[in-house]
Amino acid sequence: MSACHSVVALSGLLLVACPAPKEDSGSPVGDTDTDTDTASGEDTSAPEEDGDGDGFTVEDGDCDDTGASIYPGAKEAPGDGVDQDCDGAYLDEIDCTLATSWSGDLTWPSDDGLCAPDRAYSVEGDLNIAYDAGDISGAYCICEVQGSVDLEPVGHAPPGTLQSLVGLGNLASIGADLLVTGQESLTDLSGLETLTSIGGDLYISRNDALAALAGLERVETIGGGLEIRDSPLLTNCEGLEGLVAVGDDLAIRSNDALEGLSGLSGLVSIGASLALTHNDALISLHGLEQLTTIGEDLYVSDNDALPDLIGLENLSTIGVDLYLSGNDALYSVTGLENITAIHRSVYFRYNDALTDFSGLENLETIGGLLSVQSNAALINFQGLEHITEIPGEFSVGKNDSLTDFSGLDQLTAIGGVVYDFRLEDNAALHDVTALHQVQSIGLDVYIVDNTSLLTADAEALRDAIGTENIGGAVYISGNQ
Repeated sequence: MSACHSVVALSGLLLVACPAPKEDSGSPVGDTDTDTDTASGEDTSAPEEDGDGDGFTVEDGDCDDTGASIYPGAKEAPGDGVDQDCDGAYLDEIDCTLATSWSGDLTWPSDDGLCAPDRAYSVEGDLNIAYDAGDISGAYCICEVQGSVDLEPVGHAPPGTLQSLVGLGNLASIGADLLVTGQESLTDLSGLETLTSIGGDLYISRNDALAALAGLERVETIGGGLEIRDSPLLTNCEGLEGLVAVGDDLAIRSNDALEGLSGLSGLVSIGASLALTHNDALISLHGLEQLTTIGEDLYVSDNDALPDLIGLENLSTIGVDLYLSGNDALYSVTGLENITAIHRSVYFRYNDALTDFSGLENLETIGGLLSVQSNAALINFQGLEHITEIPGEFSVGKNDSLTDFSGLDQLTAIGGVVYDFRLEDNAALHDVTALHQVQSIGLDVYIVDNTSLLTADAEALRDAIGTENIGGAVYISGNQ
């Protein structure tokens, strides 16, 4: 027996340090006793560490020795995607077809023991989750909420402490609103993967850590409105790919890092208005290519980096107003080529880079007023060649680069029977001959303070229309 093998026989503690004997070491064939028992039969091996202090080691079957709540025999928390009892599976589903009614509202955290694998509930009222709930993994037995789900701190309560919505993994429908507001640690919406419909509003606001909308992929319809605002880390709308229809307004406001709208690729209709406002990093509307109908207004305002409206090519209907204002980089309205009618009014205001209206070549009808104010780079009206009537007020003012009205050569009527034509304070305007074919103006005419326009040319416009075709007074002053 070699010296090394003799030491092994005396103390198993030195086994790791002792090199294995070579084939020619002279060890007797079959001498393979390497157990750790001493001559008296006592096991002297070092005890295995219990890394998380839960009383179980890996050798004992602890499948996660870094988590003190995970060990053989631990209580499972269905719906959280964790195998607490180390049996190789986790309980993430319950039978919602057996759900019983929970009368009235439910506030979470609730009494211990509410949820169990053999229990499922349909909450008849609201589910109110306390601002300090922290962990809602125990809410796995809630399959339906007929009222609202409210994750909004109330009054002067501190910001919410939720880090995850895991625990709502069996919630399939919400009858009223889903409010996710003021949760400072929530990074996404994972845990809502079973949710398919929201009967009221989806309101996501003031979640400082929210970087993604993942978790909402199966939501197809929102009966009310969708508002996403004041989420400074959100860069896109990915997670909403399943959304087809929003019944009321879709408003995306004041998200400082939002660059695009990818994730809304399935959206076809918006029942009321689409408002995109104060998203300073927004550079593209790609993601809205399937959108065909906006029931009320299209409102795009104060998006400082947005250059155009590409992404809205399939939009054919704007039910009420088109409002474009304060978009400093917007140089083109390309993307609106499929629009033929705007049923009420059109506003272009404070878009400093906009030079004309190219992109609206197919627009034939404006149902109300046309207001064009303070667009510093606007040169003319190219793009509006098919407009023949403006039944509301036609107001053009403080467009410092506007030189003429080319593009409005087909316009024949302004103001219906009660509205004005106002042409005021356009410093570079010198040619109004494109408006000589106008045959009627409903009320007053103001041609005032256009310092490059000859007074004689202003009077020639009045005469071409004919004072008998002007429903009110004519004011000409402050021109060259």
